[in-house]
Amino acid sequence: MNIKTFLFLRYFNKKKHKTSSNFVNFDKIKKILLLADTVCLDNNELNKIVGRYEQEGKQIKTLIYSDKINFPKEISQNFWNKAIFSKRDTNFFSRPKAHILNDIAAHDFDLLIDLNATPSLPTMYTVATANATCKIGLQELEISIYDIVIDVNLLETKRENSNLITVFEKIDFYLKKIK
Repeated sequence: MNIKTFLFLRYFNKKKHKTSSNFVNFDKIKKILLLADTVCLDNNELNKIVGRYEQEGKQIKTLIYSDKINFPKEISQNFWNKAIFSKRDTNFFSRPKAHILNDIAAHDFDLLIDLNATPSLPTMYTVATANATCKIGLQELEISIYDIVIDVNLLETKRENSNLITVFEKIDFYLKKIK
């Protein structure tokens, strides 16, 4: 275990006692936080999903992480409530700067969905910081930071299309089963 992972584990252990994890019914969800990487930024499917959720009366906040240092900041301005942060906005230990984590911690979300197929420490810090009733991820990690994991690798081995719309259909299916 490297020092960055060790420091994240300490941070996560402090945070996990403060947040309670529950499952939430789809109909009761009002506020959603979507975490994604820059691959999702250009994805039209993500725009369709956000639009559909907004039509159903759900508030969506999207936070995009780029592992590049020189990500153009002008792109982050007002894309349906998208905010972007990059490697430049993290410290040496990959922890996002305080203003990013404080902005996330200041809101209460019913649902957090981490769309990153490849885990990164900056987004893991964001997941640990977020006050969300239910947290969903696409990748099982050594540390269980999610309440529900939709394994996209399993979808691919079952020969199902693992595009974002399929993933969201699976998420909706499970959340609608919760009473």
